[in-house]
Amino acid sequence: MITVSYHATPTRRVTRLYQGKVEVGRFELHRMGGGWSMSIHIDPPYQGQGYARALMHPALLGLDDLLFVDVDASNGFWERMGLRPHRYAEYSGPRDLVGKGYEKMVESSALLRSIN
Repeated sequence: MITVSYHATPTRRVTRLYQGKVEVGRFELHRMGGGWSMSIHIDPPYQGQGYARALMHPALLGLDDLLFVDVDASNGFWERMGLRPHRYAEYSGPRDLVGKGYEKMVESSALLRSIN
């Protein structure tokens, strides 16, 4: 049986997907200055079945902020979700820019719309 759990604190939101008692997927948001870093993993046998969207939904509700992905190894998943290249991904200057060093970004409201 597939189940989902969700836990949130002011600086972290995590949704987990379980097959029985075994975790087979996870979506995480971590608060950083000016936005949230996000990551997702779905075990290969469970990919392509809509679980990623189901995991993201509770974590995104009520959020109005920028979301960033650091290293994109998703084979196009994040682009399909509406993420775009972040213009400060390669910035190494002295300014403390929001999301500096992260490869892709999206507004939380836009990501929520794309998964619904």
